[in-house]
Amino acid sequence: MYLTAMFLWLFFLGNVSSSPTGDELFRSLINEGELALNDEAFIKHILPGVLPPQKPATQITLQLEDDVKHRVLELPTSKEPEMQSIPELEDEIKHVVPELPSQKSETQSKSELEDDIKHEVPGLLPPQETETQSIPEQDDEIKDVVPELPSQKPETLSIPELEGDIKHIVSELPPQNPETLSTTEQEDEIKQVVSGLPPFQKPETQSIPELEDNIKNITPGLSTAQKTEMQNIPELEDHIKHVLPKVPSPRKPETQSVSVVEDDFKHILPGLPPTPKPETQSIPETEDEIKPVVPEVPPPQKPETHSIPELEDIIDKDNEHYKILSQHFAAGHTLKGLTFTIYDDNMREAAVALFRILQNIDESKITIIREWARKHINKDILEYALRLTSLHRRDDAVKELEPPFVTKPNLFLNSETIHKALMLKIHNGNIDPQEEEIYQIFKEQDLVIINTNYSGWNQQNLNCIDYLDYFRQDIGLNSYYYGMHLLYPFWMSNNELSAIDSRYAEHYYYIHRHLMARYKMEKQHLFKKSIIPDSKCYDDFIPNLSYENGLPFPSRSSVQAGLNEEQTRMKSIDIAIKECITRGVIFMENGTKVDLTEENYVELLTKLIRANYESIQAAKSLRALLGYGGNGYLLDSYNPAPSVLHHPQTTLRDPFYWTMIEMLLKYYKQYSHILPPYDFSRYQSEDIAIIGYSIPRITTYFDYYQISMNNVFRNYDQINTDVIYTARQKRIKHLPFNFSFSVDSKVNKTVLVKLFLGPSCEYVRCWDLYSEFYELDAFTQELEEGLNIVKWSSETSSKYSIDDYFNVELKTSRNNRFNMFKFPENMIIPQGLNNGLNATLFLLVVPESATYKAPLGFPFHRQALINYTETNNYKFYTISIYHKENTREMEGYYSPHLN
Repeated sequence: MYLTAMFLWLFFLGNVSSSPTGDELFRSLINEGELALNDEAFIKHILPGVLPPQKPATQITLQLEDDVKHRVLELPTSKEPEMQSIPELEDEIKHVVPELPSQKSETQSKSELEDDIKHEVPGLLPPQETETQSIPEQDDEIKDVVPELPSQKPETLSIPELEGDIKHIVSELPPQNPETLSTTEQEDEIKQVVSGLPPFQKPETQSIPELEDNIKNITPGLSTAQKTEMQNIPELEDHIKHVLPKVPSPRKPETQSVSVVEDDFKHILPGLPPTPKPETQSIPETEDEIKPVVPEVPPPQKPETHSIPELEDIIDKDNEHYKILSQHFAAGHTLKGLTFTIYDDNMREAAVALFRILQNIDESKITIIREWARKHINKDILEYALRLTSLHRRDDAVKELEPPFVTKPNLFLNSETIHKALMLKIHNGNIDPQEEEIYQIFKEQDLVIINTNYSGWNQQNLNCIDYLDYFRQDIGLNSYYYGMHLLYPFWMSNNELSAIDSRYAEHYYYIHRHLMARYKMEKQHLFKKSIIPDSKCYDDFIPNLSYENGLPFPSRSSVQAGLNEEQTRMKSIDIAIKECITRGVIFMENGTKVDLTEENYVELLTKLIRANYESIQAAKSLRALLGYGGNGYLLDSYNPAPSVLHHPQTTLRDPFYWTMIEMLLKYYKQYSHILPPYDFSRYQSEDIAIIGYSIPRITTYFDYYQISMNNVFRNYDQINTDVIYTARQKRIKHLPFNFSFSVDSKVNKTVLVKLFLGPSCEYVRCWDLYSEFYELDAFTQELEEGLNIVKWSSETSSKYSIDDYFNVELKTSRNNRFNMFKFPENMIIPQGLNNGLNATLFLLVVPESATYKAPLGFPFHRQALINYTETNNYKFYTISIYHKENTREMEGYYSPHLN
């Protein structure tokens, strides 16, 4: 009651002393040249900070234990660590293993190398074949020289306790000539130690930090090593393995080439930990030398960063929309997992920028951009951009997507159903039989079916039971309203919308007028049952929906905060619009005065309302006031769980939104009452006469509809499954019917046939109820002189969307006739009564030329001046709509009013 009172006060109370004068508000009615009342700056883009990506580790620190450091002698620091060889190790190893066979050549074949080793070192195990053909050493012979050492943590290349194990081996060594890599004698000696070792690949960024401190204890007086083409830090590991067989291999960096396979060394190094698989491989500079060992190595891959490298090659960097998308991408506004809403400034701007790129790019590049966005961009932002592109692009390069209730089931189905589906998926469809019965879960071959009620079915207050939940929450109706937003986005300028559709403002008004008339007709069966829900029941609203992040849609509280700036702003807009209507004039920003007339009032009032109530700031304020109620939420902050009013797909679920539509439509009615009634007699014709009709019994019922929920699991299960998880709902529907009329024509002429449905009324009274009639269809037909038959059926009409193709319940093959930009066919007839609900059908047959400039909704677009005698070319018919229970046997329980 409090929220209702607030809303009525918000829009329709008279001027108050604290409000600006009507004249001041009236002249402030501007919108940047297009009827805006307020010129407010866009809100700041606020989003929780995103941590910058961490740089990958490119250095391996070599450290020695503290107890060894006091024995370290001075060694010059390596100047070029990336290509550093370790010649100093040659002299160290030759004292340990003096007479191992020398390596014939770096490219020596495996068979020749094996024979050499067997001759020099009897009993040496044959090497295992690996990708790099490493030659393991003789474990037992080396163990005699170097006793078993404790294993080292794989995180570093340090050699703990090395001093105690090898100090009796390494004594004072002669210094190395710094001018050359090695002398001929030193080279021969080292080849005796390490024969058959393959060359190693050079990592992209390899260094030997702190090498000086690590080797000081062992090699006194050695000079700085010189770089070689093929030798780097990975060789250190293999050289040491000849001496220290039990020291584990260090962990490779992410870009380290793999030259040693764990299995090849298991018989020599039992404690060797698994070698981590590198993400990328670098190609050594001397590619020809390594080819005999590693035939092919893939090129290095670019690391994933917050940039758009793939788009830079196909989109001009100076492109305005590319810059906007890049900025939001870098700022983290497009991250996957964020909750997308068009009323979040950052996410909307990113989505619109992506849409503009797709809208204007060459058709051959769309697939590349789409695949890039699928990998990097929030999936809901991408879906929104693709839906806009499929609608507003001049070609059909982007095909229409699946219905919104298939791609985003959580916006159309109760959270309890989504929760049950996830629970079943986690347990592979297994559930206790008792829980299965209580949760209303059924299995049929490859289907897992969950019976699903509408939100509020568990409402305990009998006075607030919502008997129209099936209407407001219908998946087809909410998909249709989402389509209307895509057709006429609130963020799109009047100039662009006018270029797309010159009558877009009139269409926008007519869509909402049609919705409201249809909503009122659905209430007729409740009035006949004397069921009128208390309006205060809508002050508190619980959507019973949930987001993919697990958060529920926020509830609206009827407890209101005190008067604030946003409420005052909404009230000021209401007063100013009413002032314009009363005066019949609007002043543009440049001072131009535009008079409201019968011909332009619908267009001008629509633009006026959209420019103010649907301007960026006002739209957010209005949805915050009505969506959260007394709970409230900061307007300019990212919200991981926005209200139902923040999504076009869920807006119609809220009963209060229908109240808001009705309030806005009153602006049009207020001005139309100022105008004199239009003369309907000019549309009467003596050449056309309706002489007969055939109207069958019209019957409504609740039919079962199964909605696929498999997209609920798309973030958790990338593997296609043969099992389909469905939500089974009851949706209002009607049995097929046909209207047939006999029309006598005196001339051959093209005529316009219009059908309307409205409440039960008498002839004169029906014209007074013009706003409660909604159009069933309008189509042209060629009449020939004499008797003609005019037939109509909703199933053959092109005006409606039929979504049976996506009903998993149906097993028969059918064509896809779903169109989210058309009204759902299953909802054209309101629910009837068991003993019949009286309604009025209106038929008009008029020459097409006479209605060339007729407004949408004609002849019920406003009050008409009529004569009180029926004419030949239009008729009112009283019809009855019946409702029957679905006798089809189906397990489970649904709300009683859905029978």
